Amino acid sequence: MKIIPTTELIARDSAFARLVFVLDSVEVLANLEAPASVLRCLVRIDMGEVVGKDLEGIRGWREVSKLATGISGSEDMGRVYYKPDGERVLVSVHVKKDAKEQRRHIELLRSI
Repeated sequence: MKIIPTTELIARDSAFARLVFVLDSVEVLANLEAPASVLRCLVRIDMGEVVGKDLEGIRGWREVSKLATGISGSEDMGRVYYKPDGERVLVSVHVKKDAKEQRRHIELLRSI
């Protein structure tokens, strides 16, 4: 009988075990009025599916855009940026406010 360390067991049985949320992703996700489309996207990424498009100007990062948020004025402005990194995937959940603010967010991703 093989004994599995508790930390390995927890990681294997946890939702989004491969995902590492960066920047303010957890806070953004917690504040979505309707997180279903973002959560579906995260499940697909966690399962290893390639979704979205290459993020221009930042090698290795991808963007899934036009995700429903349920937030008035930003209904389809949800974004998930992600970058596979070995066994894990770096993920940033974001709600776009305007093009200038989105560029600032993408610059933050460049530093990761």
